Amino acid sequence: MSSAVLIDAAPEAVADVAAVPEATTGRAPGAVLMSAGTVGSGLLAYAFNAVAARTLGPDAYGPIAVLWAAMCLVAVVLFRPIEQTLSRAVAERTAMGQDARPVVRPVAVLALVTTLITLTACALAWGAITDRLFDGQDMLTAMLLVGIAGYGASYFVRGLVGGRRWYSGYGVLLLADGGVRLALVLPLYVWASTSLASAALAAAAISGAVAPLVLRDRTSITRLAGTVAGAPFRLRSAAGFAASTTVLAAGDQILVSGGPVLVMLHGGPHASKAAGIVFAATMLVRAPAYLFQGVAAALLPNLTTMLAQDDEHGFRRAIARTVAVLAAFSGLLVLGAFAAGPKVMNILYGNGFDTGRTELALLGAGAGGYLVAATLSQAALARDEAVGAAAIWAGSAAVFVAFELALSGDALMRVSLAFCVATLCNAAAFWALSLVRRSGARSAPNLRLASPDAGR
Repeated sequence: MSSAVLIDAAPEAVADVAAVPEATTGRAPGAVLMSAGTVGSGLLAYAFNAVAARTLGPDAYGPIAVLWAAMCLVAVVLFRPIEQTLSRAVAERTAMGQDARPVVRPVAVLALVTTLITLTACALAWGAITDRLFDGQDMLTAMLLVGIAGYGASYFVRGLVGGRRWYSGYGVLLLADGGVRLALVLPLYVWASTSLASAALAAAAISGAVAPLVLRDRTSITRLAGTVAGAPFRLRSAAGFAASTTVLAAGDQILVSGGPVLVMLHGGPHASKAAGIVFAATMLVRAPAYLFQGVAAALLPNLTTMLAQDDEHGFRRAIARTVAVLAAFSGLLVLGAFAAGPKVMNILYGNGFDTGRTELALLGAGAGGYLVAATLSQAALARDEAVGAAAIWAGSAAVFVAFELALSGDALMRVSLAFCVATLCNAAAFWALSLVRRSGARSAPNLRLASPDAGR
C-alpha cells in the first residue's frame, strides 16, 4: 500500500529540493544517495517494526513502541533546533563565501550541554519513567538515555552535513540509522526480548552519528573556511530562531509521536497493547512524515541559499513542486489506507493488530496535512519567520491533545481523528501565512537579505 506510493514519490521530492544549483559546480552533490537514504530509512523502519511486533506480540511490543516514540519526541524537540540552527547558519555563510567555523564551535558546545542536562534529568526521574512508560523495565529506560545521547551527536552531524549540502553523507546517515536498527533486531526470531529490541533502537542513534564521519569524502564537512572572514557568531544572536524552532519541534513531535505516549499515560487495562496498536497504525500510514526528515534536511539549507542569492523565483518554485509531489501521493495514501489498510496491518504485524479502515484513512489524511505544513514551515524558517511557524505548530499540537483527551471510545479512533483535525488545521494556517507573506512582498518589493545574522 503506502510503501509503493512512497518509493515512487519520495525520490522525486528529495531530488528536486536537493538539486538547487551551486554557484561553482552547478548542482548539489549526492541527490541520488539522499533519495536512496530517505526511502531506505522508511522501509527499514517498516521492517524493524514488523519484526518486533511479530516476534514480541502486541502486549510486549507496546513498551518498545513507546520507547521509540519517547526517544523521537525528546531527541527531535531538543536536538532538531540545534540541527536547523547549524544547518541554516552554515548554508548562509557558505553561500556568501564566509568562514563557517565560528558557527560550528558554539553550536557544538550547546549540543553537548543540552545532552548532559537532559541525561541528568532523565536519571533523576528514572523511577517515574520506568514505571509510567515502560511497565517497570529498567533496561528500556537505560536505552532511552543511550539513545538520547546518540541522537544528540547525530543531529549535530546532520546540521553540519545539511549546511554543507553534502547530501550523500546525509543519505548514508539515514541508511546507517535504519540498517543497524534492523540488523540488531533480527535475532528476535530466536530470542524474543524487549531488552534486545530496545538496544537496537539505541544503537541506531549512535551509528547514524558515526557513519558520515568515516566516509572517504568527509572533507565536505571539514572544509569550512571561506574566502571571506565571517563575523563572529554568537548563540545569543540565534537564540530567537533556536527558541522558536524548539517550540516548533515540540509541536511537531507531539503530533507525530505523541499518540502512543498519551495512550500509555492514560493507563487502564491493556494500555500497553493499545499503545502498540496505535504506534503500529501510525507508523504504517505516516511513513511520508517519517521520511520527510530527508526532504527537510535538503529543503532548509537550499531555500536559505536561494534567499541569500536573491533567487525568489527558484524559492517559490521549489516550494510549489515539493508541496505538489507530497500532496499527490498523500491522496493516494488515503485511498490505499481505506482500501487495504487493515489487511496490510495484519500482514506486516501479525495477529492481534486489528484496525478499522476509517481510522487508517484518517491517519493518512492527517499525514498529508502534516507534509504540506512541514514543507511550508521550512519556507517560513528560511525567511526567518520562526516565531510565526512556532505559534502554528504549538497551536496544532494543542488542538491534537485537546481533541484526544476530549474524545471517548477506542484509543486508535481518538488518536486518528485528533491527528487528522490538527494537521489539516496546521496546513491551512501555514497556507494563510504564505499568502500574507506574498501579499507583503508585493507591497514592499525591495526588501533584501541584510546579513547572515540579521532578520529579514
